[in-house]
Amino acid sequence: MKTSRKGFLRSALAAGALSMVPGKFLGATDTIVSPNRKRSMRLAHFTDVHLQPEGAAPYGFEAALHQVQNMADKPEAIIFSGDCVMDSFSASRERTKTQWDLWNKILKDECSLPTHPLLGNHDVWGWGLLGKYKKDDNFGKQWAVEELKIPKQYYSYDLGGWHFIMLDSTTKHGPGYIAKLDNEQKDWLKEELKKTPSATPICIVSHIPIYAMCVFMDGKRIKKTDGMCPVV
Repeated sequence: MKTSRKGFLRSALAAGALSMVPGKFLGATDTIVSPNRKRSMRLAHFTDVHLQPEGAAPYGFEAALHQVQNMADKPEAIIFSGDCVMDSFSASRERTKTQWDLWNKILKDECSLPTHPLLGNHDVWGWGLLGKYKKDDNFGKQWAVEELKIPKQYYSYDLGGWHFIMLDSTTKHGPGYIAKLDNEQKDWLKEELKKTPSATPICIVSHIPIYAMCVFMDGKRIKKTDGMCPVV
């Protein structure tokens, strides 16, 4: 029997949902309610903002921030999970600065909530320009780390009784990149998980999924990139 891609994804998602609910098969209208649990916090999640000065992008970003902050039950913080600016991967210094200046101006003027950002592949500067800026101190991820005001490209923090781990899943590969955690980050992640108390819930955030279904969809290309999910 042939299965369509949509059918396969639907089945996989259903299986994933069931795996999180031991002993219960959920129907389409079922709701999981745990009356004994109290909410520890509420978060807003923004990803792939791809901010640029052209068009409606700045106004759309501002409107989204206002929507979140004007909720009757507003979140305690916002997570930005990468690709904050439109693109600095193949952009000049001037273009990259324009994008980051706009990002920080909007957050300063329009956002009163704490923010927790991480890097996306489009936030990395100069990798796509074949070494043009290779000797610049800001080449690669350093510029984005400074603009996002994070301690380094991967980090952790505690909020609302949870331990958050923010990963950097973009690794240089030739003139481009692949989705991968380098060995240094893997060792750091192991230590983070080891030292976190077993009763503390953990939320791991990365821009490019560190475990993705693309291996099932595009196996031939996977083999060409040392088992990593290729990114385009």
